[in-house]
Amino acid sequence: MARQQPLIAVVNDEVAFIRLLDALLRDEGYATLLLQAGEIAYESIRQQRPDLVVLDVSNTQPEFSWKTVDLLTIDPATNEIPIIICTVADSIYRDRQAKLQALGHMLVEKPFVLAELVEHMHSLLGRKNEP
Repeated sequence: MARQQPLIAVVNDEVAFIRLLDALLRDEGYATLLLQAGEIAYESIRQQRPDLVVLDVSNTQPEFSWKTVDLLTIDPATNEIPIIICTVADSIYRDRQAKLQALGHMLVEKPFVLAELVEHMHSLLGRKNEP
């Protein structure tokens, strides 16, 4: 059975940001899957198969966030789900930027404007739903 609303997974370790994005996305007509970083996020995304993932690369433990990105990218069950990766522009970001963009993912540098993040979501969801 197809979903009536696109489902967006929000992966972030800051509860306040998750709540803010949840309210904003629901106002935009999206359903949300709210997750904190880690393997639980990967497993939940694998099971729920959202239409889009917005994943924050944590400043405190970026390796866990990048591991989630890697798992989503190599898993045949999730590798077609577009990801918006929110991160600071560091060496890991620069090393991965071209590859991730080639896979159809988007990297958004922190700090970012929330309205621009939502525009990126609309863009990726529109591209995914095209025939």
